[in-house]
This record gives sequence, C-alpha cells and structure tokens, in this order.
Amino acid sequence: MITPQIKDAVLKFICDNYELEGMKSEPFSHFNSVLSDISFTELNAILSQFQRMSLIEELNARPIAIWLVLKIESHDFISRGGFTIQEELFQSTYNKLQLEVESLAKDFPQKAERFTNILANFATIGVALGVALK
Repeated sequence: MITPQIKDAVLKFICDNYELEGMKSEPFSHFNSVLSDISFTELNAILSQFQRMSLIEELNARPIAIWLVLKIESHDFISRGGFTIQEELFQSTYNKLQLEVESLAKDFPQKAERFTNILANFATIGVALGVALK
C-alpha cells in the first residue's frame, strides 16, 4: 500500500536530487535503493499523481531512468508537512466532527442523525480521495 509517508519520501528524494525547473534524470535503481525497494509501478503511480498536482512536469518514467522537471511547488508542499500532515489534518477534522455529533446526539437526536449522514458523506469523499480513516 502506498502511504502518505512513502509519497513524502519520494517527494523529498526528488527535491534533494533534482534541480528546480530543469529537466534531469535519475536511474530508477537510485530511487529503489534509497526508498526501501519501491517498485517501478508504485513509483510511476506516485509520480503521475505528483504531475497531476503540478508538483512536477514533463514526467517520462522508464524502468531505466526517471526524467522530470521539478517545480518549486514541491519544495513548498514538502516544507509544509506534505502528504503526512494532510492526512493528519483530515483525521483530526474527522475526529472533531465525530465528537460534535456525539455531543449533539444527546440534546438533539433528529439533528444529530442528519448531521451523521453529512459526516458519512464526508467520510466517503475522504476515502474516494485516498485518505484512510482510522
């Protein structure tokens, strides 16, 4: 399973090894040795997501080497906690909402049920976005 920590490790590796706004390549074996034996398929999926998020561009991933252009947004994102903090914030918000529902249920059971339905939709959206709820 690809975790936020793995994505952060890949992004940090890229930030440490690629030049900003310039095309560069690194051998896949370099990624693989530094990132605990990540498979090419997993790495390609992660890099494709980074490209969709505009953290990198001009991705050309091959089992021999990975070519890409690193954008400054990557440094900003990783310096703000990256994917790990994003998941922690989501989890914290979810837990807070859960406590609010429990409190609301004591005084207003009908409103609590409606709010619970909204919260369930929120959880469904989070799962669809790839954020695991604990």
